[in-house]
Amino acid sequence: MQFRWALIDIETTGLKVTRDEIIEIALIILSEKGIEKTWATLVNPQTTIPEEITRITGITQQEIISALPFEAIASDLFDLLNGCILVAHNARFDYGFLKNAFKRCGYRYQTKVLCTLKLARSCYPLLPHHDLSSLLLHLNLPHEQRHRAASDVQLLYAFLQRAMDEFSPSKLLEKAKAIYNESSKPSKLITDLNTIPSQPGVYLFYTDKNDLPIYIGKSINLKQRVLSHFQADYSDEKEFKMAQQVHRVEYIETAGELSALLLESKLVKEKLPLFNRKLRRKKNLVGLKITTKDSYNQLLITTNPIEVDHDDCVASFSTVTAAKSTLRSLVKEHVLCAKLCDLEKSNSSCFAYHLRRCHGACVAEEEPHRYNERLAHALQQFSYFAWPYQGPIAIEERSNFTNYLVFNHWCFLGETSSKEELFNLANKKESQRIDRDTYKILNAFLKDPSNQLKIIDLSNRLNL
Repeated sequence: MQFRWALIDIETTGLKVTRDEIIEIALIILSEKGIEKTWATLVNPQTTIPEEITRITGITQQEIISALPFEAIASDLFDLLNGCILVAHNARFDYGFLKNAFKRCGYRYQTKVLCTLKLARSCYPLLPHHDLSSLLLHLNLPHEQRHRAASDVQLLYAFLQRAMDEFSPSKLLEKAKAIYNESSKPSKLITDLNTIPSQPGVYLFYTDKNDLPIYIGKSINLKQRVLSHFQADYSDEKEFKMAQQVHRVEYIETAGELSALLLESKLVKEKLPLFNRKLRRKKNLVGLKITTKDSYNQLLITTNPIEVDHDDCVASFSTVTAAKSTLRSLVKEHVLCAKLCDLEKSNSSCFAYHLRRCHGACVAEEEPHRYNERLAHALQQFSYFAWPYQGPIAIEERSNFTNYLVFNHWCFLGETSSKEELFNLANKKESQRIDRDTYKILNAFLKDPSNQLKIIDLSNRLNL
């Protein structure tokens, strides 16, 4: 029954694992022989301690002025921890800060980790809370002084001693071994990750605070992707912070990657999870429409949602700025009129006309058919926006089940598992607007030959 544990607690200037600094460390080296060594020190973070941290820990700026910086104690601490399993309550926090502090000093610190929050959950599954204060209260152990490293690591030791007395050292070590063999799993997570299938779909991370997810993701292999979040390097601030908060994982299985991409986009816009940035806003495409006035074809930038029957829309952009930038290039390259391209507003000619860089379409000096031919040639580069099919289509996906996704003119009309329902979806009468993310997802998917899509043409019932 041999073991060598380094019970540790650290205090820091904040919660950001890659930017905040350690200000206090305390540890107890514990083995089957008992306590082998205790060690504690303040650490000079070489930065200002926030008032909130001083309020919580009691550590003041004055106290740490004379303390050594981490690089000065790194060698001794590294030697102390060598050969030990790191033991801490909510261990991902302490381990993450230690790894990054050592990394900045040129050390590669890696070890097995025993999170006593997980151990407490295994030992006392019926307790409503497993934070250290709740445990100490349940076990009737003193816990007046908290949030100083030395006192907290002594309380951690007291908890382990009580647990060993209650369960026997061999039983507790058996529980501990099972935990540090899967140490990448977040300490607050109650979901059994083995129940997540290795299939395409969307996954949602929740805290224990509310019913809104903090993160939504997708993958062609749900289990592998979810595990990768928790096995990510501790230098990834977002992954570290998210793992500290996740309490449960839910998933929705889909028939393929395209379904997962579309569902992820939809759910992120609906639920606005904290850690999703790119997909959170509901964004419509900026359209470039073509109109005719006095026989001259003119371009108009529009921010109105593009309808599914967008015959007058010749191009799309993510922003108005991008649309104007492209138009300026077209005007210069093809000698078009800036006024007729929605780049200038005036009651007379465009500015370039006075510089002889416009042939005078704005004042009816250039013949309409000549200008329109040049404009048509300029717009040929936007042929990608044209819907490449005669009408609506269905894309078949298969995994554990079969599903059909129905589209028309870049618009997602719906999905069904029944072929008999395809034409009902394809013939939807209500107005459909093109979503920017749906367009980008589908366009990229259709362009990628590796997807090997099975596409059903729904413009004719005979094709079914």
